[in-house]
Amino acid sequence: MAGEIVYADLNIPPETPSSRTFHPSQQSFLQRQAEKDGGMTKCYTDLANFTSDLRSKLCNTIQENSPANSSCQVCPAYWHLHMSKCYWWHSNNSIKNWNDSRDDCAARDARLLIIQDKDMLNFITKITQEKHYSYWIGLSLSLPEKKWMWTTGSQMDRNITQEPNHDEGQYCGAIRNSKIISDICSVEFRWICQKDTVLI
Repeated sequence: MAGEIVYADLNIPPETPSSRTFHPSQQSFLQRQAEKDGGMTKCYTDLANFTSDLRSKLCNTIQENSPANSSCQVCPAYWHLHMSKCYWWHSNNSIKNWNDSRDDCAARDARLLIIQDKDMLNFITKITQEKHYSYWIGLSLSLPEKKWMWTTGSQMDRNITQEPNHDEGQYCGAIRNSKIISDICSVEFRWICQKDTVLI
């Protein structure tokens, strides 16, 4: 019989859940885990309901054509939404120099305006043209290279608008009457901040 193979069918009854026994410490751990999972499910459900309510109250009035369950972009109070960005500018007589304006925007978790394309330039031109004020933007002349740079570190795109003329000491950029101008950074103007929208 050496070398013979024997096959056998084994009938082992399956274990039923009630026949499992756990050590008391395992039972309390499993019970705590089940309660925790149930609590997390409720938190996720509550969060989903809150988000849905927020969208229905904020988004449907802002973005009329979007479905109720789709996400939308919103801005903080007193900020203006345009092309996925939020913009804020002073409507009162408050004025600051370029550095203080930059710091004010940073305190609002924003930055001085960066003009990235012609659409944005047209939007900002409409705002500033009506008011006939100068507004600081996030543009400054880097020295000694004498290149106009945005506060993001990118160079000004001449295809969007021409570089401002500058006299000695006029190293900060502003917008006035639809033109980007340069002026002395210590002069006090109004300013425009921008930040990303909040996605709900």
